[in-house]
Parts: sequence; C-alpha cells; structure tokens
Amino acid sequence: MSARSARLSLTAVYGTTSFAVVAVLAVLVSACLRGVIEERALQDALRSGRFVTEVGLESVLLDGAARGRLTVAEVTRVDRVVADGVEEGILTRAEAFDPTGAVLYSDDHSLIGRDGPPSPVVRGVLETGLPAYAVADASEQGAGPVVAVYTPLQVADGDVVAVVGLHTPHQPVLDGVAADTRRLVGVLLGGLLLLWASLFRLVSVASRRLRAQLAHNEHQALHDALTGLPNRTLLFDRSERALAAARRTGAPTAVLLLDLDRFKEVNDTLGHGNGDELLRQVAARFVGVLRESDTLARLGGDEFAVLLPVVDGAAEAVAVARRLVAVLEEPVDLRGLNVSVGASVGVAVAPEHGDAAELLLQRADVAMYLAKQAPDRVAAYDRDADHYSPERLALLGDVRSALERGELVPHFQPKADTRTGRVHGMEALLRWEHPQHGTVMPDVFIPLVEHTGLIDALTLHVIDSALTSCAAWAQAGHDLSVSVNVSVRNVLDRSFPQRVAALLQGSPVPRERLVLELTESALMTDPDTALEVLTELKALGVALSVDDYGTGYSSLAYLQGLPVDELKIDRCFVRALAHRRTDQVIVRSTVDLAKDLGLSVVAEGVEDEDAWNTLADLACDTVQGYVLSRPIPPGSVLSWLDEHAGAPPRRFGTAQTAAQTAAQTAVH
Repeated sequence: MSARSARLSLTAVYGTTSFAVVAVLAVLVSACLRGVIEERALQDALRSGRFVTEVGLESVLLDGAARGRLTVAEVTRVDRVVADGVEEGILTRAEAFDPTGAVLYSDDHSLIGRDGPPSPVVRGVLETGLPAYAVADASEQGAGPVVAVYTPLQVADGDVVAVVGLHTPHQPVLDGVAADTRRLVGVLLGGLLLLWASLFRLVSVASRRLRAQLAHNEHQALHDALTGLPNRTLLFDRSERALAAARRTGAPTAVLLLDLDRFKEVNDTLGHGNGDELLRQVAARFVGVLRESDTLARLGGDEFAVLLPVVDGAAEAVAVARRLVAVLEEPVDLRGLNVSVGASVGVAVAPEHGDAAELLLQRADVAMYLAKQAPDRVAAYDRDADHYSPERLALLGDVRSALERGELVPHFQPKADTRTGRVHGMEALLRWEHPQHGTVMPDVFIPLVEHTGLIDALTLHVIDSALTSCAAWAQAGHDLSVSVNVSVRNVLDRSFPQRVAALLQGSPVPRERLVLELTESALMTDPDTALEVLTELKALGVALSVDDYGTGYSSLAYLQGLPVDELKIDRCFVRALAHRRTDQVIVRSTVDLAKDLGLSVVAEGVEDEDAWNTLADLACDTVQGYVLSRPIPPGSVLSWLDEHAGAPPRRFGTAQTAAQTAAQTAVH
C-alpha cells in the first residue's frame, strides 16, 4: 500500500471503528432502556394491583378474613369484580390467602378452603407486609405470560390478615415495552448516527487538511522555498536512485555543480529582493534547457546542481553544462534594470569519477573551481587537480595548526636589475617544515587553503612577515621592495584592501615598497570585482604585479584597464629563452607592449647567464631566479645582502666585457 493510500484509509478506519462503537453503544443503551422500561411497567402493575385490591376487594376480603372464610355472597361480589377485570383484559384470575396459606378465595371455586404452605412470594408478603410480584411464563387459559401481583391486607394494628393475588396479562406489557424500546432506540440511534455523521465529517475535513499540510511539509522539506526547486536532500535521493539504475544498465550518470558569477555584487548592490528575483529567473532559464528526466536543485546561496540520470558520457554532460552557461548570456531584467551574470559549471560523471552521490557532488565541486579558470567556464573533474584526498585534507588540518604555531615562514628570493645586476627587491615565498613530512612545498598546500577561508589569514600572515623583514632590511641600510603573492579569493574579497591598509598602518615600510602579485587567472575569474579590489589597493599606494603572465587568457588590452605596475613573464618562456627563437619573439613582443603601457617587466625562473644576457638584450627590466639565488631563509637575507652589496657594478647583455663576465661569475 502506498503512503497516500495508507493516509486515505485513516478516515475509513476512523469511520468503521467509530460506527462500531456507536452501534455497540446503541445496543447497550437499548438494553438498559428496555430493563428500565420493563421495571417501570412491573411497578405500574404492582400499583394497579394494589389499587384494584384496595378499591374493589379489600372491604369484602377483610370481613371474610376476620371470620376465616367468605360467605357465598362475598364470593359472588369478588367474582363480579374479577369478571369485570377479565372482561376488560386487565385480569386473568384472582386468589386470596389467609395468614396460614390456606386459599381464602379463588376464581376456581374448587380451590377455596384448600390448605397448604404458602408460596415463597406469598410468604414474603406475609412476613414483610409489603406487596410483591412474580412473572410466570406458563400460559393460563390460553393467555400468554402473566404478572402475579400480591397485595397484603392489613388491619389497624398492622397485622397481615390476608394476601390478595391478582394475575394480569404480561404480554401487552411486553409489547408496550418492546414498542417503547424500539421508539427510544430509534431516536437514540438516529441521534448517535447524526452525531457520528457530524464527527465523521469533521474528521474527514481535518484529515484532508492534515494530508494537505503533510504534503506541503514534505514538499517544503524536499524543495527550496525561494525557487521551488528540489533541495540537497531530494537531489541526493534522486542521485542514489539514478546511480542504482545506472549500475544495472551500465549507462553513465552525471552531476553538474554551478555557481553564479557576480551574484554577490547584485545582492549587495541591489538588495536581497532583487537577488532573490535573480535566482528565480536564472532557475527558470536553467529548467528551460534541461530534459524532464533531469533534476535541477538549488543547494543554497547562488549554488545549483543538476542531475543527468542518463548521458552518453562526459562529452554530453559537458555539452549540457555549456548550454547552462550560454543561457545566461542574455541579461536578466530586474525591474527594468538589465543585469549580467555568468556561471561556472563543474562536471562529474559516474562511474568514471565515482559511484556515490556525495562523492560525485564533491568531485563536481572540484571541477567547478577548475571551471572558474577555464575560458568557457566549464570543466570536467580532473583527478590530478583534486586536492581533497584524505591525506591532503589531513594536511589542511596541519596547516591550521602550523599557522597558529608560526611554522609557516616566508623565504625571500632576490630580484635584480637586468642591466646592472643590482638587487632592488625580494619576493616572499612561503615554506613549511612539517614535523612528519619534512619540507612541504607551496604548490602542495597552497591549493588546499585557496578554497577555504584559511587563505585569507595565510595571505595576511605572509604580508605582515614580509613587511617586518622589509623594515629590518631598511634599518640595516638596504632599501628594497618586497613582493607577496595573493590568491583569487583575496582579489575577489572586497574587504581585502582594508585589511592590507591595517597592516601598512602598523608598519614603517613605505607603501610603494609592498608589491602584491596576482595571477592572470585570478583577474579573469570575476573581472569586475577584481577591478574594484585592485583600484582600492592601488589607492593605498602599493604596487601591483601580474604574475605568470602569458599562461592565462588575458590580453595587454585588458591589462591596460587595470591599475597594475608590473608584468612577470612566466618561467616557461624563459627556461630555454637563449636557444628558442619563438620564446624570444614572445618575450620581445611582451616587453615592447608593456613598455608602451608604462609597465615594468620581470622575468622569473632565470637559471643561467645566457638567459640573463638575452633578457638584457630584449630590454627586460628585472630578473629573478636561481641565477641569483634560491629562496633565502629570513635570518640569512641580511648576510646575503651584505655579501653582495660590495660587488662591483655589472652590465649584462652582448656589450658586456670579459672582465665583467668574470666578475659576474665570481659573484654568482
């Protein structure tokens, strides 16, 4: 039986049960009423017999009882009274007994004068002086059941001198009792049925309302109140069912995870009402490009998920994801205001990426973060990019403890003028000496914390440490800039500039000596928000640098609109620069265009003097890499600077002299 059928049967069960109770109650009440009516009829017979005795027989029988017998005349008088009663149907026979039980009178004259012990009823009346009755089932002269009413005749002193027994037909009484009982039971049963029907109607109405409320509560428990879409609970239930079916059929199943770009900006700027309306319209658009068999769920905030129960494979799931992104290309109309939003979609496919709903959703989440850096904002799960293995999650917990204990310490790598070799800055590169795992490189633990709120505290920790070191170098006579890498979360956090300002406020380092480095991918995640944050940072007086330039999807035309000061050419273009013509062309074009935009250029990953010389010929401003030094622990930076401060000036490039080359070799 279905849950709905079970709920519907509750009313029927109540109706049947309550009707049975009413019927039993009616039977019990009718039995009680019948007993009461019958007892009342017998009492009426008792009173009637006493009345007849007192009015028609008492005077005659008292005289005869005093003499011990009745005269013929007295017997005749009594016969007439009895005959009248028989004729009227109220008597069937009559008798009288003296105190010894002898028959004083009987309508059967042959019994008059007969001696014998009195019957128990007569004896009871003689002893108590109270009237009594007895119901006899035996027929008398063809009559039905009778009631014998025995009335005492007493003299003045209270002695019973005779007992008169009048036999009355009982069947009319029984018929009357039955008729009265039927009438009362009918009225009672009708009333009870009316009450039952009223209660049944009330219960039925209440049951319908309860069922409706239950259905509403069930819907609310499984759906999002704002959009009406399934929620996480229903999504998981349908996902598990789809995966179970997929295991039987072998067909792939896909889960897509989406979140909206720039939703927070709309919500904060236009208010929560418009934010809610945006979510409703976006949900409607998503539904329009999905099949009826697919499930679109809202997980909370601006995050949605899609279950594709059956797909041909990852390619079809990615195609659906692209349709979801494309449907947001048209602006959303919010009360006459056109608002543009986008979406990033991560795709996970079973059984390739997992065979459980929770695991698929987790891996779709990993893919969604990859999608934020993809040109089409769509990405499928990549096991190599998954930072959520149990070992890495345990490492993330260790990072929290390490930050609290001060175990995460920035080392510093020098940056030098390409032409002169003069060191003018340092880049802070975080290092972690793990108690069990030894040295843990940043590329292992930084991606873990980039997707958590911990990256905010970690970035501020590095900036604070870098400013403290920079102040110590300045106090020792080395006026250097210091660069710190910031994450995509920092670039999209509107409160980040205020936090940086607070650190600068407490440091003696001039603001322009702090260089914040951000990647192209961070800028492209949400260009509008990134521009707002960078503008505020620039207003603080700090320098801004675009790190790993050339590996992302930005252009110099886009960078022209950003308040940046510096480009860092990625090491992949520098590693074989001296021997690869194409890399030289790319670097030369980048340097020339950057100069036209007023930006300085830094080449990172410079590992040999050939690359350094080529960069000097290409007019690159700054070099950084192992050719100068590996990252230096903070406690050794000053000694390294003191050692290299006394080195003679150098010039690099094709014009350098052999002596300069020899001096450079001696220094480095």
